[in-house]
Amino acid sequence: MNIDEKIAVAEQFGVATEQVERDHLISHILAFLAREFGDRIHFIGGTALARTHLPDGRLSEDIDLIAVGDRKSVAAEFDAALPRGLARTHGRLTLDPALSSVPDTRPAIIRTSDGLTVRLQLLSPATERCGRQSDDP
Repeated sequence: MNIDEKIAVAEQFGVATEQVERDHLISHILAFLAREFGDRIHFIGGTALARTHLPDGRLSEDIDLIAVGDRKSVAAEFDAALPRGLARTHGRLTLDPALSSVPDTRPAIIRTSDGLTVRLQLLSPATERCGRQSDDP
């Protein structure tokens, strides 16, 4: 993405160029996830809606996923693969904390060498769902 495109997208969405850079990084992370983990994760949340049904609605902030099968093994493989997975487009990425070191209720933080961050949460398929209020169905 060149500077003119970055500025045009920032003006289109009324956001700072850093948010455009984050959204661009998310696009590359999603492509990496589809390529390397597509059969082992489900893409959920606001970014999933924005990328599939509301492309002009908003730029993405984070990535929410559900593991298909064992969350621990998916998280560990992700931790090992991601640092070099986007090296050509975004340099070497770091995870702090690593996805495998946080419970599924907390996100890992992906960081570029320039300091840009993206939150990524990987839920377990076995996480019990519960209502927020006592009379929720």
